[in-house]
Amino acid sequence: MKLFVKFLFISAFVAFLNLDVFAQVDKYPYVDLVIGSVQYAVSGDETKGNLVYKDLSSGMSIPLFSVVRTGPDGYVEITLAPNKVVKIYEFSTVSLAKFQTDNSIELKAGKLKAKVNKTTTGLDEFKVKTETGVAAVRGTEFGVIYQAGQGASIMQVMVKEGVVSLTDPIGNSVDIRPGYSSSINRYPGNTEIEEPKPVSPEEFEKYFADKTQTQAPQEQPQNVEEKKEAVPPSPSQSPSPQPSSPKETPSSEKPSEPATPKFNFGWSISSENIDGIVWNKIVLSPIFYLGKFGVGLYLVSYWDGKNNIYDTTKWYNAKEYDFGFYQDGFDIRDFGSDLLLKILFLSYGSKGDKVFIRLGNVPDMTLGHGFILDRYSNMLGFPAIRKVGLQFDLDFGVYGFETVFSDLSRTRLFGMRHYVRPLYGTPILGNLGFGVSGAIDLEPFVLSNQAFEGNPSVFFVGADVDFPVFDIYALSLTIFADVAKAGIYINNTNENPYLSSVIAMKGYQNGFNLLDGYGLSAGIKGAIIGAFPWKIEYRRTEGNFLTSYFDTLYDAQKSEKLVSLLTLTPPPFNGILGSLGIKVEGIAEGNIEYEQLWPQDSNFSSYSVNRLIGKFKIDKQIVKTLVGVPVYGSLTYQRDNIPSISDFFSDVLKDSTATLEIAYSVDSNLDISVAYKRFFISSTEYQDSVSIQLRSSIFGELGF
Repeated sequence: MKLFVKFLFISAFVAFLNLDVFAQVDKYPYVDLVIGSVQYAVSGDETKGNLVYKDLSSGMSIPLFSVVRTGPDGYVEITLAPNKVVKIYEFSTVSLAKFQTDNSIELKAGKLKAKVNKTTTGLDEFKVKTETGVAAVRGTEFGVIYQAGQGASIMQVMVKEGVVSLTDPIGNSVDIRPGYSSSINRYPGNTEIEEPKPVSPEEFEKYFADKTQTQAPQEQPQNVEEKKEAVPPSPSQSPSPQPSSPKETPSSEKPSEPATPKFNFGWSISSENIDGIVWNKIVLSPIFYLGKFGVGLYLVSYWDGKNNIYDTTKWYNAKEYDFGFYQDGFDIRDFGSDLLLKILFLSYGSKGDKVFIRLGNVPDMTLGHGFILDRYSNMLGFPAIRKVGLQFDLDFGVYGFETVFSDLSRTRLFGMRHYVRPLYGTPILGNLGFGVSGAIDLEPFVLSNQAFEGNPSVFFVGADVDFPVFDIYALSLTIFADVAKAGIYINNTNENPYLSSVIAMKGYQNGFNLLDGYGLSAGIKGAIIGAFPWKIEYRRTEGNFLTSYFDTLYDAQKSEKLVSLLTLTPPPFNGILGSLGIKVEGIAEGNIEYEQLWPQDSNFSSYSVNRLIGKFKIDKQIVKTLVGVPVYGSLTYQRDNIPSISDFFSDVLKDSTATLEIAYSVDSNLDISVAYKRFFISSTEYQDSVSIQLRSSIFGELGF
């Protein structure tokens, strides 16, 4: 009887254990740890790109078909099965859709680390796939980094334990032993798999260190609260025409010089959950114009609702408002930093004036005709990423210069153009100008919040000629041409593990390296009756060269662009750039520009090189005259490398930057508007925001 009771007890215990095991199986994939911003897709079609995401938190179970993505401070550990754990780092996207069918996951961007324990059979294979290759294992710990863009990609694999078989799309493979790494470099017409090379444990941990809940995210140039702020108004989000001579029409990037002072006031009120605490957030953005001078402020506060709102020491972002005074001391650097964070912009004049200065947020930076640096914006990540840029132009007639700095607090991207008019003051030929330009980015490759300053740096140098033939009321005409070349500067060829194989394969050395190839352009531009600007330009590239490399989307695409610039060996491309606009005071202003380059080699016919830029704004007076309602608005848009017309219309906002504003005039002194903006927090992550803005001109009428 006792044996029977023991048998029943043991049987019940075993059955309970089995039930617990089955219950655990039902929970997989199981989220063990989440740090920072991590989301997973809950609905939609991954192939159509219309996934709907929700926030992910520790202790959750997610469907096997999920797509998981991490933000700039994101990190997540997921148990896929009892013997498989994957750790996904910041700026990454991973699809689990095929895990149940073929025991694989797909790394679409970023980096991850996998820990796979051997089963009793030893036959439980696990694979990490990318579009570039497959890493297959049976019991190991390894990390994968994947970066792709514009037809080129790099898949890097580092192994800590076990053996990983790395296979490229055409079947070539290498076995990577513990303490070694290898990569697959893929670009149109060629795929190369690197022989394994040693990697130290310290280097492995540098890129694939585990994180804990108590660890702070990797340090960012911006404050935590800045990553969550609503978009304030700016003078304009619209790209401006590119002047190349002193007679060309100034930009409309901000209002023309007012007869009386003007005052705009933007605001937004919302709430945010930060570390489990709900904070009330108030954003104020007053903007003043007095003659050619302009100043915009950006004031944000986080208040918990429990303490006195006037007690700034209780705010979440109190450190921003101490202005260097803390702990009975004064820090001049902190004072300067706090002060700069309150300034949206300071400006004098407009692009094309004899003197033009703008400090802070700059939505439109251009050198010359834009062949190298064209409408670069340091506001692509605003307000999550705050930059204090500088645009400074002087035109003395016979000589002049243009300068751009993306961020004075962290000078990495900057450029300059010098030009002369040797016959200045003489009829007709007096406006003939010759210029030289250069632009460099010291950190053109950023992956998983790691930047490799000088390893490499990318630079472009060029020369141009500009000849305004005539400029009368009915018609103006300018002939122009540009030639440019790209290059890289390397401090240490082995410092960047992601690009070291490419650098070695191409034979680049420490120091300056001019890339093979060049870019060439020539065109004409002008305006009809001063109201309809136009431009037609022929463009040609050979070898390693990309036109308008530093453009509006550059900060979101810089890593992919560098990979394409270094790895692609395309045939010559020829094409055109055309633009047409309208500028009628009190009615409307707009411009649409399209660039399309075609390869000379038919084998590259599927490789798309194009760019679409559009802007449009309509004045409230014309709308009121036509329909009787005082409504006005503006729209800006840019998208690069559109595969086809059908792809464009299937998802207009895909891989684009866009702003939209619709405003209503309550009376002659007060306007209310709703503004939409898409801003980027990484090359693969963006956020859409909507803000309410209030504008007033009452100070102008009071003689402010």
